[in-house]
Amino acid sequence: MVNEEHYALLNKGVQAWNEWKTNNLNIIPDLIRANLSEAYLNRANLSYAELIGANLISANLSGANLISANLSGANLISANLSGANLISANLSGANLIGAKLGGANLKGIDLNRANLSNAYLSGADLSEAYLNRANLNNANLISANLSGLDLIGVNLSNAYLNRANLSGANLSGANLSGANLSGANLISANLSEANLSGANLSGANLISANLSEANLISANLSNAYLSEANLIGANLSNTDFSGLNLIGANLSNTDFSGLNLNNANLSNANLSNANLSNANLIGANLSSADLSGVDLSRTNLSNTDFSKANLSNTDLRGLDFSNADLSGLDLSGANLTDTNLSKALALGTDFTNAKFTGACLEDWNINSATKLDNIDCLYVYLKNNKQERSPSSGDFEPGEFTKLFQKALETVDLIFRHGVDWEAFAYSFRKIQIENESSELIIRSIEVIDDIVLVKVNVPEQADKTKLHSDFFKGYEFAKKELEPQYKARLDDKDKEINRLVLSLDKATVKLGEVPKLMAEQPKVQQNFHSSVYGVAGNVEGDFNNYSPEQKQNLAEAAADIQKILNQLAQTNPTTDTVTEAVHQEIKRNPTLKARLISALKAGGLEGLKTFVNHPLFNIPVETIKGFLEAE
Repeated sequence: MVNEEHYALLNKGVQAWNEWKTNNLNIIPDLIRANLSEAYLNRANLSYAELIGANLISANLSGANLISANLSGANLISANLSGANLISANLSGANLIGAKLGGANLKGIDLNRANLSNAYLSGADLSEAYLNRANLNNANLISANLSGLDLIGVNLSNAYLNRANLSGANLSGANLSGANLSGANLISANLSEANLSGANLSGANLISANLSEANLISANLSNAYLSEANLIGANLSNTDFSGLNLIGANLSNTDFSGLNLNNANLSNANLSNANLSNANLIGANLSSADLSGVDLSRTNLSNTDFSKANLSNTDLRGLDFSNADLSGLDLSGANLTDTNLSKALALGTDFTNAKFTGACLEDWNINSATKLDNIDCLYVYLKNNKQERSPSSGDFEPGEFTKLFQKALETVDLIFRHGVDWEAFAYSFRKIQIENESSELIIRSIEVIDDIVLVKVNVPEQADKTKLHSDFFKGYEFAKKELEPQYKARLDDKDKEINRLVLSLDKATVKLGEVPKLMAEQPKVQQNFHSSVYGVAGNVEGDFNNYSPEQKQNLAEAAADIQKILNQLAQTNPTTDTVTEAVHQEIKRNPTLKARLISALKAGGLEGLKTFVNHPLFNIPVETIKGFLEAE
C-alpha cells in the first residue's frame, strides 16, 4: 500500500517534494496505488519511485524524472508525459490510452502488454524498449525511433508511423492493418506474417525487409523501395505498386494477380514462377529480372522494359508487348502466339524455338543480333487488329519466317497505301539524309503488294528506326501538302509556276527549322533555270537560260511525259535497266515524245535533258537518252 508520509509530502507540491528527494536519495518513494489523478507533477523527481497501480489519470507529468520508476499496471489515461525522462521505467501492463508522450525519452522502457491506444508518441525515442504484446492501436508514432525493437505480435493497427525509424525491428506477426507507414524506415525489418492490409507504405524504405507470408491486401506500396526484399508467399491482391522499387527483390512464387505495378522498378528481381496474371505493368522496369515460369496471362505490358530479362519457355500468349523494350531478352522457347509486338524493341533478343503464329509485328525493331532460329510460325500480321496477314494466303513453310524477317534487319519500312507522291518522297528522303549525314541511308527495294507500295531503306544497325520513320513521314506529308498545288498548276503556267514553286519551297524549308542551315552546308550545285528564280534555298550557281514560248512549251510537255512514264514504272519495282529500256521503247513508239525531246535537246543541250530523267529512284544517264534520239 501507499506510504502515507510520502503521499502527503507529494501533495504539498513539486518544490517541497523535489527538495525532500534531493536530501533522501537512498529512500525509494512508495506511492503504490496512490490516487494522483489530475495531479500537477510537472518536472517532479520520481526516479525509482514505486507507482505500481497508481491512479494518474490526466495527471501532468511533463518533464518529470521517471528514470527506472515502476509504473506497472498504473492508470495513465490522458496523462501528460511529454518531455518526461522514462529511461528504463517499468510501464508493463499500464493503461496509457490517449497519453501524451511526445518527445519523451523512452529508451529501454518496459511497455510489455501496455495499452498505448491513441497515445501521442511523436518523435519519442523507444530504442531498446520492450513492447511485447503492447497495444498501440491508433497511436501517433510519427518520426518515433523504434529501430531494432522486438515488436512480435504488437497491435499497431491504424497507427501513425509516418517517417518512423523501424529499421531492423522484428514485426513478425504484428498487426499493422490500416497503419500509416509512409516514408518509414523499414530497412531489414522482419515483417513476416505481419498484417499490413490497407496499410500506407508509400515511399517507405523496405530494402532487404522480410515480407514473406505477409498480408498486403489493398496496401499502398507506391514509390516504396523493396530492393533485395523477400516477398515469398505474400498476399498482394489489390496492392498499389505504382512506381515501386523492387530491384533485386525475391518475389518467387509471389501472387501479384490483378495488381497495379505501373512504372514499378523490378529490375534484377527474382520473379520465377510468380503469378502476375491480369496485373498492370505499364511502363514497369523488368530489366534483367528472372521471369522464368511466370504467369503473365492477361497482363498489360505496354511500354514495359524487359531488356536482358529471362522469359525462356514462358507462356505469353495473347499479351500486349507494344512499345515494350525486349532488347537482350531471353525468349527462347517462349509461346508468343497472338501477341502484340508492334513497335517493340527487340535488339539482340533471343527468340530461338519461339512460337509466333498470329503475332502482330507492325514496326517492330530487330537487328542482326536478334536470334530467329527454328521459329514455329504459320502466319503473322504486319498491322494491328489482325490486318495485312503474311503470307496473305496459306502458311509459312518451315524456315520461311526466319528468311523473311532476317531480310528486314537494319531496314526501315516506308509503307504507302494510297500511291506515292515521288516529288514529296524525294524531298523528305533527302531531308532525312541531310539530318542523318553520319548514317548511310540507302533505298534497298521497292515492292508493290496489291495496292500498297513498300519502300525498304537500309539503315545502320544502331540507328533509331522509329525516329527515322517518323521524321520521314512528317517531311513527306509536309512536302506533299506544300508542293501538290504548285505541281498541278505549273503545267498551266510553266514560266510563273517555277518561280512560285521554288519560293514556296524556300518558305516551307524555313518552317522545318534546321533544313535551310543543312542545305546551306551542302556543296554548291549547278542548275539551269528557264526563267528568273527567286528565294532559292541553299547555294545555287550556274547558267540561266531564257527560251522562246514555243521552246518552253516543248520543254514543259516533254518533262510531263517523261515524269509520267517514270512514276508509272516506279509502281512495279523495276531495275534501272528495265526503266531505261522502257523509256527507249516509248521514244520509238511515240513520235510526239521523240520530237519534244529533240526540241529540248536542241534548246538546252544535255543539261536540258537532266530535268526530265531525274527521279529519286532511277539514274538514267542523259547521254543514253541522247543516244536513243540519234539512233532513231
